[in-house]
Amino acid sequence: MPTPFTKRDRVEFDHNGQTVYGVVSRGGSKLVKVSADGAKFEYSVLPSLLRRSDVPLPKDDPHPMDAWGVKDYVRYDRMSEETVAFTATVTLDGVPVIDAKNDGQGGCNSYYSMSGGYAMVARFEEEAKKWLMDHGLPEEHCFEAGDMWLDWKANQAPYGVTARDKVERWIETLGSIHSARM
Repeated sequence: MPTPFTKRDRVEFDHNGQTVYGVVSRGGSKLVKVSADGAKFEYSVLPSLLRRSDVPLPKDDPHPMDAWGVKDYVRYDRMSEETVAFTATVTLDGVPVIDAKNDGQGGCNSYYSMSGGYAMVARFEEEAKKWLMDHGLPEEHCFEAGDMWLDWKANQAPYGVTARDKVERWIETLGSIHSARM
């Protein structure tokens, strides 16, 4: 019996004459949810049609923000009302430096320095802002840059969404909001 597919397994399958590469977003014995690279499409696939894949996820060019990471991200859907409730640890060069959380009540994330005091949180926010601008977001739209990076790193990058994809989608969202107001 084949090994079952679990969340974050790298897989591929054939669909309409093409190979789709993706990441398992939810395992299962009858159907497996697969987020296709870029996370624009999600498929429900019979496990028997999936193959493990060694094709790497799409990647961005190297960036100084690559030194930052997220670990121990835990989402609390039952507590989420207006925003996603979560707790996480932000790392720098693999070392935990910031505790991050959101209580799910509609506000921005809260960051608490584990080392380096407020200067560490300020550095994180400034480098996240530069990361957004380097990937095409105009400076005037770089509010809550740390929140945008953390959401991308924890919830989108593992599914093949590149930083450029994240920024392009955000610019599209801003355009839709602007159009709706006119």
